[in-house]
Amino acid sequence: MLGRGLLGVGIAFAGYALFAAPASLGRDRANKTWTVARPELLASARRALVAVALSVGAASVLLWYGFFTRDFSLRYVAANTSRAAQPWYTFSAFWSGMAGSLLLWCLVLAVVTALFAARRSPDREAFVPWAIPVLAGTQLFFLGITTLAENPFARVDVIPPDGRGMNPLLHSPGMVIHPPLLYAGLVCLIVPFAIAVSALIIRRTDADWIRLVRRWVLVPWLALGAGLVVGGAWAYTELGWGGYWGWDPVENAAFMPWLAATAFLHSAVVQERRGMLKIWNVFLVTVAAVLATFGTFLTRSGLLSSVHTFAESPIGKWFFVFLTAQTFLGLGLLVWRLPHLRSENALGSPLSKEAAFLFNNLVFVGAAAVVLWGTVLPLATEAIGGSQLAVGPPFFNRVMAPIGALLLLLSSVGTVVPWRRASLARVAKRLALPASVATAFAVAALVVARRPTFAGLVWIAAWLGATSVIEIARAARARSRISGFPVRAAARGLFARNPRRYGGYLVHLGVAVMVIGFAGSIGRTQTEVVVSPGERFEAAGYALRFERLERSEVPDKEVNLAVLELFRDDRRIGTLRPQLNFHRNWEQPQSEIAIRSTPRADLYVILAAVNADGGEAVFRIHHNPLVLWVWIGALLAFAGGLTSLLAGRSQRNQRNQRNQQGTQPPPRGIRGAEPPESETSIAIPTMRSPPI
Repeated sequence: MLGRGLLGVGIAFAGYALFAAPASLGRDRANKTWTVARPELLASARRALVAVALSVGAASVLLWYGFFTRDFSLRYVAANTSRAAQPWYTFSAFWSGMAGSLLLWCLVLAVVTALFAARRSPDREAFVPWAIPVLAGTQLFFLGITTLAENPFARVDVIPPDGRGMNPLLHSPGMVIHPPLLYAGLVCLIVPFAIAVSALIIRRTDADWIRLVRRWVLVPWLALGAGLVVGGAWAYTELGWGGYWGWDPVENAAFMPWLAATAFLHSAVVQERRGMLKIWNVFLVTVAAVLATFGTFLTRSGLLSSVHTFAESPIGKWFFVFLTAQTFLGLGLLVWRLPHLRSENALGSPLSKEAAFLFNNLVFVGAAAVVLWGTVLPLATEAIGGSQLAVGPPFFNRVMAPIGALLLLLSSVGTVVPWRRASLARVAKRLALPASVATAFAVAALVVARRPTFAGLVWIAAWLGATSVIEIARAARARSRISGFPVRAAARGLFARNPRRYGGYLVHLGVAVMVIGFAGSIGRTQTEVVVSPGERFEAAGYALRFERLERSEVPDKEVNLAVLELFRDDRRIGTLRPQLNFHRNWEQPQSEIAIRSTPRADLYVILAAVNADGGEAVFRIHHNPLVLWVWIGALLAFAGGLTSLLAGRSQRNQRNQRNQQGTQPPPRGIRGAEPPESETSIAIPTMRSPPI
């Protein structure tokens, strides 16, 4: 009762904040603006949101306490853990079911909302009074369905001696961090949506708005990206199908808001720099938040079948109502304020950075629309014809491959093209060297792999990567010539002085490396063998000898571990130990994959079946080229995104110092007032390079 009571306290405080914040405002009829007429009421609304975070946090601690003390009187604890559970998996069992995942969602939302509302800074104060009702209303919805429909503190009539335990597929380190990362990404997208609603109401869609929203979008963009990669690694190491991305409906549900957020981060630069694409930015923030809610709806409605989804639940219809209200609120305000969202400058030339970012946005939105269509098509066909039409990886791969290639090409061009307008000859000259490097890589790939499709993908990815590296090197050399610093020190200085631009280049480089890893999937092969202990077999260029099968019993499962000695050129190079485990409470097998990873390819070994007498065993062996480069590229991209995120704090500190000293930054948005994007302008130590 205490845990549910704490959630009820959170509902009460969220309800108070919902009404107190707008009640603190007064209408200035002369200027047609809203002003804070009763600051003490607004301050109480802020404190109420902090109280929500404290009450939801206390409820969460109670549930964790129930897990660690094995309080099987709680139905949720009994269903998701057991006495044999390891500490880390006892911790992650919190979000392994519907009720706990909703409570985690409420916890993340409460903490993020409290951080936004409680921290006072000049750039956000104007948006807080109208953003609080949006955030508080969202909290009311999630806290309401958690408390009333999916109560994690519900008790059982008869206390069992032991719990069922967590789903065996979730017994993975990846599941300790993957769901919180995705939840943080999806939940944090509610904050920029609330800021957008506030900005539209008070008609403040200027540079202050875009800077504030950009920071709040960059955080969930990083979290979603990291969550998707960690989820791919989990699928690769736990599900035993040999891949890391299968266009699963719930994977798509997290991928779509990430696409919308990526598009926003590009177009936000255009508004901040040139006062353009204002409608795009509000639209993209709204779409990202709506898609985040839509993803949560898909996961918890039971409408689609997936290894990630929860069982069918009646809360799906309430999600649909909330999703509809959120969509109409964002898009309705956007239509209402269209006259106030005019661009300050016109698109001067189709060969300009503004145009490149605009085309980029169109392709990103098109990609999100394609993924959305493929995800909801089974639901649409079932509603119309009574049966679901399956849409699998072949459809997505066929449609998304050209879209992805176009995005990479646009990113390469957008890296070198200047603002306002450029000559075709100048752009071609800047792209000539990257194109030559990419051609060399593609020819080498064609010679080695003898697959034209693979070579084409390598060319596109290498072009983007080479463009990013060459632009960094060109700027570093120019800065070195002027400052006298070594090139390496000059390059570090570039990231310190303009982390947004060069962090973005690092993201592009990471994406290029990931695409080369993706391209390696073209060369995947699979072999299945049936062998007895002592037998030797060939697979994927290796020789393997099945030494023995080791069986053991633990409290919750039967473990079957195969020992394989690995040879190459008659030289032993390692030992692989794949497992096939049978979890008694779940009555299902679960594989532990053995992987030997090298820069060239992964040897991926699955123990698929064993004889009852311990004789023959069935192994499935996958040869997966270049998978390691997917994870390396993801780390590079994350480092670039983190660099751009830290740039915001650095630039805010610089602005605050200038304000304290009574100085102003150089004028921007006026022709001739900004340094042109050339080697000379980048090298001048006393002038800040414009962020990209």
